Amino acid sequence: MRIKLLNIEKHGGITVAECETSIGVFKGIWRSRQIKPLIGNIYQAELTLADIACEEVKKCSSAENPCLYLQGDEVRFIAICEEFDGEVYFLRFADDWLQMLYIEKDDKHFAANDVLSFEMSWEQVEVYPYSLL
Repeated sequence: MRIKLLNIEKHGGITVAECETSIGVFKGIWRSRQIKPLIGNIYQAELTLADIACEEVKKCSSAENPCLYLQGDEVRFIAICEEFDGEVYFLRFADDWLQMLYIEKDDKHFAANDVLSFEMSWEQVEVYPYSLL
Protein backbone atom coordinates (compact mmCIF):
# COMPACT_ATOMS: atom_id res chain seq x y z
CA MET A 1 0.00 0.00 0.00
CA ARG A 2 1.04 3.60 -0.45
CA ILE A 3 1.47 5.80 2.59
CA LYS A 4 2.35 9.45 3.00
CA LEU A 5 4.33 10.29 6.11
CA LEU A 6 2.55 13.07 8.02
CA ASN A 7 4.52 13.20 11.26
CA ILE A 8 7.36 11.50 13.13
CA GLU A 9 7.69 11.20 16.91
CA LYS A 10 10.40 9.62 19.02
CA HIS A 11 9.37 7.49 22.02
CA GLY A 12 12.62 6.40 23.62
CA GLY A 13 14.45 4.54 20.87
CA ILE A 14 11.26 3.95 18.87
CA THR A 15 10.28 5.97 15.80
CA VAL A 16 6.52 6.46 15.56
CA ALA A 17 5.11 7.38 12.17
CA GLU A 18 1.75 9.00 11.52
CA CYS A 19 0.75 7.99 8.02
CA GLU A 20 -1.99 8.80 5.55
CA THR A 21 -3.42 6.18 3.19
CA SER A 22 -6.14 6.38 0.54
CA ILE A 23 -8.67 5.38 3.23
CA GLY A 24 -7.50 7.25 6.31
CA VAL A 25 -4.78 7.99 8.83
CA PHE A 26 -3.00 5.74 11.33
CA LYS A 27 0.05 5.65 13.59
CA GLY A 28 2.54 2.84 13.97
CA ILE A 29 6.12 1.91 14.76
CA TRP A 30 8.50 2.54 11.84
CA ARG A 31 10.46 -0.69 11.23
CA SER A 32 13.24 0.12 8.80
CA ARG A 33 16.82 1.18 9.31
CA GLN A 34 17.55 1.34 5.59
CA ILE A 35 14.60 3.56 4.62
CA LYS A 36 14.63 6.76 6.64
CA PRO A 37 11.26 8.36 7.44
CA LEU A 38 10.91 11.84 5.95
CA ILE A 39 7.79 13.92 6.52
CA GLY A 40 5.89 14.47 3.27
CA ASN A 41 7.46 11.51 1.47
CA ILE A 42 5.39 8.72 -0.04
CA TYR A 43 6.39 5.11 0.61
CA GLN A 44 5.25 1.63 -0.26
CA ALA A 45 4.63 -0.22 3.00
CA GLU A 46 3.20 -3.29 4.62
CA LEU A 47 1.77 -3.44 8.13
CA THR A 48 2.06 -6.08 10.79
CA LEU A 49 -0.84 -5.99 13.24
CA ALA A 50 -0.78 -7.60 16.67
CA ASP A 51 -2.95 -10.65 17.24
CA ILE A 52 -6.28 -9.74 18.79
CA ALA A 53 -8.99 -11.59 20.70
CA CYS A 54 -12.20 -12.59 18.96
CA GLU A 55 -14.34 -10.44 21.27
CA GLU A 56 -12.41 -7.37 20.07
CA VAL A 57 -13.68 -7.81 16.50
CA LYS A 58 -17.16 -6.68 15.57
CA LYS A 59 -19.16 -7.40 12.45
CA CYS A 60 -20.42 -4.18 10.82
CA SER A 61 -23.15 -3.35 8.37
CA SER A 62 -22.33 -4.42 4.83
CA ALA A 63 -22.83 -0.76 3.84
CA GLU A 64 -19.63 0.23 5.72
CA ASN A 65 -16.62 0.97 3.52
CA PRO A 66 -13.05 0.05 4.46
CA CYS A 67 -11.36 2.85 6.38
CA LEU A 68 -9.06 3.57 9.28
CA TYR A 69 -8.59 6.49 11.61
CA LEU A 70 -6.96 7.61 14.81
CA GLN A 71 -8.90 7.92 18.04
CA GLY A 72 -6.33 9.23 20.52
CA ASP A 73 -3.73 6.45 20.86
CA GLU A 74 -6.01 3.90 19.19
CA VAL A 75 -6.25 3.04 15.50
CA ARG A 76 -9.68 1.92 14.32
CA PHE A 77 -9.75 -0.41 11.32
CA ILE A 78 -12.73 -1.34 9.14
CA ALA A 79 -12.13 -3.93 6.40
CA ILE A 80 -13.83 -6.55 4.27
CA CYS A 81 -13.02 -10.17 5.05
CA GLU A 82 -11.84 -11.80 1.83
CA GLU A 83 -10.97 -15.20 3.20
CA PHE A 84 -10.31 -17.25 6.31
CA ASP A 85 -7.82 -20.08 5.86
CA GLY A 86 -8.63 -21.74 9.19
CA GLU A 87 -6.00 -19.74 11.04
CA VAL A 88 -5.57 -16.29 9.50
CA TYR A 89 -8.07 -13.76 8.16
CA PHE A 90 -7.27 -11.93 4.93
CA LEU A 91 -8.77 -8.46 5.14
CA ARG A 92 -9.18 -6.11 2.18
CA PHE A 93 -8.71 -2.43 2.89
CA ALA A 94 -7.97 -1.13 -0.64
CA ASP A 95 -7.04 -2.47 -4.08
CA ASP A 96 -3.37 -2.40 -3.09
CA TRP A 97 -3.83 -3.41 0.54
CA LEU A 98 -4.59 -6.94 1.69
CA GLN A 99 -3.85 -7.46 5.39
CA MET A 100 -3.41 -10.70 7.31
CA LEU A 101 -4.84 -10.81 10.85
CA TYR A 102 -4.75 -13.60 13.40
CA ILE A 103 -7.73 -13.57 15.75
CA GLU A 104 -7.04 -15.49 18.96
CA LYS A 105 -9.65 -17.94 20.29
CA ASP A 106 -11.83 -17.43 17.23
CA ASP A 107 -15.05 -19.27 17.93
CA LYS A 108 -17.25 -17.12 15.67
CA HIS A 109 -15.46 -17.57 12.34
CA PHE A 110 -16.28 -14.56 10.26
CA ALA A 111 -17.14 -15.27 6.62
CA ALA A 112 -16.05 -13.88 3.26
CA ASN A 113 -17.58 -10.46 2.55
CA ASP A 114 -18.24 -9.74 6.23
CA VAL A 115 -17.26 -6.17 7.14
CA LEU A 116 -15.17 -6.25 10.29
CA SER A 117 -14.18 -3.53 12.73
CA PHE A 118 -11.47 -3.59 15.40
CA GLU A 119 -9.20 -1.23 17.31
CA MET A 120 -5.68 -1.48 18.63
CA SER A 121 -3.06 0.80 20.10
CA TRP A 122 -0.59 2.37 17.67
CA GLU A 123 2.05 0.39 19.61
CA GLN A 124 0.53 -2.79 18.12
CA VAL A 125 0.92 -1.55 14.53
CA GLU A 126 4.27 -1.96 12.77
CA VAL A 127 5.09 -0.17 9.50
CA TYR A 128 7.52 -1.90 7.13
CA PRO A 129 8.40 0.42 4.22
CA TYR A 130 9.99 -1.08 1.13
CA SER A 131 11.37 -0.01 -2.25
CA LEU A 132 9.91 -1.06 -5.56
CA LEU A 133 12.78 -1.98 -7.86
